[in-house]
Amino acid sequence: MVRLQVQLWTILILICTTGSAGFAASPVPQLEKILVSNFNNSKVLQFSPTGTLLGVFGQADSSTGISTAGSLIVDQQGRVYVSSISTGKVLRYTRNGQFLGTFATTPGGFFRGLDFDSGGGLYLRQGAVSSNNILRFDSSGNLASNFITFVEGQGDIAIDGSGVLYVPLDQPFSATNDGIVRMTTTGTSLGVFGQANNAQSGVNSPESAAFDANGNLYVASAGNVLRYNAAGTYLGVFATGVAKNLEFDAAGNLYGTDGSEEAVLKYDSNGNFVGKLLTAGSGGLPANFLPEGITFIYQVPEPSCAALAAMAGGLVAIFWLLDRRCQDRAPSRVPS
Repeated sequence: MVRLQVQLWTILILICTTGSAGFAASPVPQLEKILVSNFNNSKVLQFSPTGTLLGVFGQADSSTGISTAGSLIVDQQGRVYVSSISTGKVLRYTRNGQFLGTFATTPGGFFRGLDFDSGGGLYLRQGAVSSNNILRFDSSGNLASNFITFVEGQGDIAIDGSGVLYVPLDQPFSATNDGIVRMTTTGTSLGVFGQANNAQSGVNSPESAAFDANGNLYVASAGNVLRYNAAGTYLGVFATGVAKNLEFDAAGNLYGTDGSEEAVLKYDSNGNFVGKLLTAGSGGLPANFLPEGITFIYQVPEPSCAALAAMAGGLVAIFWLLDRRCQDRAPSRVPS
């Protein structure tokens, strides 16, 4: 029994120190594929990490009800959510693209953005530039809240770790008051977020807001991506280039869907322009390719050393109990 225990722990140590069998834990999730919704063709396309077209993402097309494909997001279970703008529905798929049905139905009308809070609630912004609402659906797809923002614009919101909403303000005829407005989950305005306004940092027609892993806020603003720290202090222009919907991958790279150039732009974690990852009319993409939403699918991680240790410990305990039971049941030897 002792020998078996030593062998189990020896194997575990070898695996964790050499990384054999692929069990060594990776510090950063490995990107498997990029998903991009095609606004014009009512489908979601999948790409390799380097931008090679892999085809339609499973059943995520008009055959399962997508009509004008919009925003995308992935939940903690790896399920993919797609906004079908024309039908006012949020559809759900497995990580391989199998259709799971309608997750939520909105009251109708144009809507932008899909964002989860820390409790699993799904938010979106719906309505016109002059009057729009923010809707929250619970983890079962039931409408939990719906309030008027009193904030002009249709830009995608962001949510911080404490549940505060960051709502782009985009006045249609003047940029004077453009900026980012903070709101509670019940619709109470907390005012403009620090220096994220036109006067102090040049916010102009904000299309999207997104947080990085360090809590900095990024805003897509008239050809530039502006950066702010958690207190709202303006940190300068992070990246240049026309970008609409902003999304970070696990490695800290920033992606922006760009309708005017019909492309997906990529920047590294320092704001350096990597290039156009996807472009309409090239790499197998149709000429009318119009990217809207973007999200990422990551490789399923191998078991960590901690999990393997728990498994090994459990096996040792089981074998120990079996060994004791066998000893208890063994007939005693009486000298003749």
